[in-house]
This record gives sequence, structure tokens and C-alpha cells, in this order.
Amino acid sequence: ALCFLCSHPNIILRAVTINPGSLAQIGVIRHILHRLNKSNIPIGARNPDSTSDAVSEFHYQFLGMIQPDKPDDSADNLIATTINLYPDVVLLTGAPLHNLRLLLKNYPDITIKRWVGQGGFAGDSVVPPEFRLPKFDGIETCLTFNFN
Repeated sequence: ALCFLCSHPNIILRAVTINPGSLAQIGVIRHILHRLNKSNIPIGARNPDSTSDAVSEFHYQFLGMIQPDKPDDSADNLIATTINLYPDVVLLTGAPLHNLRLLLKNYPDITIKRWVGQGGFAGDSVVPPEFRLPKFDGIETCLTFNFN
């Protein structure tokens, strides 16, 4: 999604926030932005101290070993700053909504003109058996935590 957004001619990416926002995740996102000539885009994190192993091996196989990095700001503050600078900005979420939750909690008067939320689940009829996570094997539908 990030590569698509950065390369689409009609999209101006203003900021990226990450959940939880571990230093490893920030390093990967900053590396991708750099490779796409978008190094000026700020990165926010909900919890840069997270010890969650939130970067899959796929990313390192695809991109090589990437150094962890620090965020430019907290996720909620970066979203608020971006909305204040660009009032017509579209907020796109594609992960559990902790960053949005903190934005609304810490900036209760903020106005989001448009929010697009990605969510969903690909069940057994879509995901081949060799690619299924064991916890989802045999399941056709499942609640998504993006919107729960």
C-alpha cells in the first residue's frame, strides 16, 4: 500500500504513522520512503519502545537488512499536525486503529474531513493452504480487529 501511494501520480503522501511503531518498523518504512524518493515524509509511531517483532522476514529478504530508526513524532501528534496543515487531507488507516484512537482522545476538537479505513479477512476460499496462518486454518470468515 505504501509503495502504491508513493508512486500514484494523483496522491500526495503527507505523513506515515505506524502501529505499534517499533524501531524496526520505522527503519523499514524510512528505507522504503528513501528508495521511493520520499525521504521528506515524516513518520510517526504509537510506541517506538515496542519490543513486538512487527517486521516480517519477507521485508528483510526483499529489502535486505535495515537498521532500526526513530520516529519523527508520536503518531497522534503527527496526524493532528498534518490535518492542521492540510485540512482537506484524507486519513487512510490500514492497521488496528490505535493511532486514530489516540488522535481522537488527545485532540477531541479535531475535524477529519475524510477517513478511509482498510479492513477485512481473506478466508480459506481465497488463501491457499500453504500460505494460511495456523490460527486461521479452516476459517472462512473472521472479525477484523481493525474495526472491533
